[in-house]
Amino acid sequence: YLDGIATRGVAVYQEAMDALAAGDFTQAVNIGIDLEMESIVFYSELKERLGSEPTKMLDAVIQEEKTHLSKLEGIRYTMKL
Repeated sequence: YLDGIATRGVAVYQEAMDALAAGDFTQAVNIGIDLEMESIVFYSELKERLGSEPTKMLDAVIQEEKTHLSKLEGIRYTMKL
């Protein structure tokens, strides 16, 4: 499951780079939002599987991903105005 998420992330990252190269900023932001959501799921699942040892570190990573997601959603909202 985790391997599948990681593999998909690489492919989606390339899609975002292609969208930027083509000047499709709306698509790039939408892809970025998808990537951030998948990252949150990935790290949450990883945290669950690893147990209590790295919990604080993974919590910090998950919070950072949520911050990225919030910023991208703000950019998307601004682009729609």
